[in-house]
Amino acid sequence: MSAELLVRRFAQVTETPNAIARLRRFLIDLAVSGRLGDDRDKPIRIGWPYAPLGDLVDLRYGKGLAQADRTPEGPVAVYGSNGIVARTHTALADAPSIIVGRKGSAGALRIADEPSWPTDVAYYIEPPPSLDIRFLFFALQSLRLESLGKGVKPGLSRSDAYPLLLPQPPLTDQRRIVAKVDELMALCDELEAAQTHREARRDRLRATSLRNLVAPDKSKDYARFFLRHSARMITKPEHVAGVRQAILDLAVRGRLVAQDPEDEPFAPPGDADTTSSSRRTRDSRGLTTAEIPPFDIPLEWHWASLGRVSTIVRGITFAAADKSKVPLPGHIACLRSGNVQAGVTWSNLLYVPRSVVRSGDQLVREDDILISIANSYALVGKCAIAVGVPFEAAYGAFLAAIRVCDDDPRYVAMTLTASYSGEAFRRGSAQTTNIANITFGYIRGHPIPLPPLAEQHRIVAQVDELMAVCDELERSLAREQTERGRLLEALLRDALEDALPARELEPLGAR
Repeated sequence: MSAELLVRRFAQVTETPNAIARLRRFLIDLAVSGRLGDDRDKPIRIGWPYAPLGDLVDLRYGKGLAQADRTPEGPVAVYGSNGIVARTHTALADAPSIIVGRKGSAGALRIADEPSWPTDVAYYIEPPPSLDIRFLFFALQSLRLESLGKGVKPGLSRSDAYPLLLPQPPLTDQRRIVAKVDELMALCDELEAAQTHREARRDRLRATSLRNLVAPDKSKDYARFFLRHSARMITKPEHVAGVRQAILDLAVRGRLVAQDPEDEPFAPPGDADTTSSSRRTRDSRGLTTAEIPPFDIPLEWHWASLGRVSTIVRGITFAAADKSKVPLPGHIACLRSGNVQAGVTWSNLLYVPRSVVRSGDQLVREDDILISIANSYALVGKCAIAVGVPFEAAYGAFLAAIRVCDDDPRYVAMTLTASYSGEAFRRGSAQTTNIANITFGYIRGHPIPLPPLAEQHRIVAQVDELMAVCDELERSLAREQTERGRLLEALLRDALEDALPARELEPLGAR
């Protein structure tokens, strides 16, 4: 298989994560080892010798540069371990060189085509006359120098890099390889641009479709369109999150299950039938006249402020010196804001003295809806319901517990994780330097749409079923990605088998 054909066939597996990056590296590996065909699709290697990297080049240390010597107007680029970090007026490397990350981004590679100043977190290589700088750049990529990084802040040692073997083709072959790689990288650029354009168009279509799915007009038409084209729009496990959100948004708008006229209706204050138990009366459950409902709901439903259908309890406060990351005698587990995400997580907890818990109300209860009242702007207002509480635990000051009185707590939790609630909580949060927070008054006044209790139960059951379908869809898409990964490996292996006779096959990078 020619390299050009390989690139074109590669479109079959571009959905595989990092597929194009892997293709680029594969082509470079083939080229540097002489396995990449020339214009006649025949390998151009003819018994090249190999030598240790340390015998061919010097990895020279960069040098620190004072802040006073850095200036945006300087003609000389200053390189850190992973690219240009400043400019200056004086060059340390007077000739074009290859910058190699030494600390931090160990093994990262950059070509400095002009005089430069590599800092003390980088090496630099000025190639000898026998090595074309771009061929050397590709050859260094094939060595996987980044895999040699050691330590918490990965560092690359010259003693580890110097024994690695590099090929020494004639300069004419080096230049032919560089030209061929440039040609193939241009094809990869085209493939990547097409993929980016396709993904952007798909993302726009998916976002618009999901938004229209919950729009009040022509929802059935949008639903038909979404179902007809969902296979084109939902192609990765992470895409399913939008489907989950659409399900919740449809649920709280009364468009997921049918209304039943036999359900026990809500009787507004003053309209209660005191002679019949068939109507529920809930005094003071409506919104105030100043509050405008966020969207229309079925006639059988009504709006209520959260504070009128639940009790909201503050979390515990404690001194920084009281907290521990490990259990201690006389301490109790404490949930933090970070423990409330898609659900309540019971790991990475704090432990605080039991004495700081002023009331049993500050202990997590089954069916508590925990809400993050102080967090980053993106996470403030996150809600999750505590189901299957595994052990006694309190919740901290950055959380509040919402305890539903007469309604289905799982339904109320759905309203708080619907899109309109997330937008409202972010809109109503006060932003400080690093933390956004929402007040208890704002939470109490938040409006929620309430169907009859029987319909709440049906909605919860239907959402559970649909979320189970979403779970299976995520697993299916993950399996498809795995299959695409296998197809990618098979495609690259076929190309390699075409490039060399069987006796010459060897793992790439094994040298």
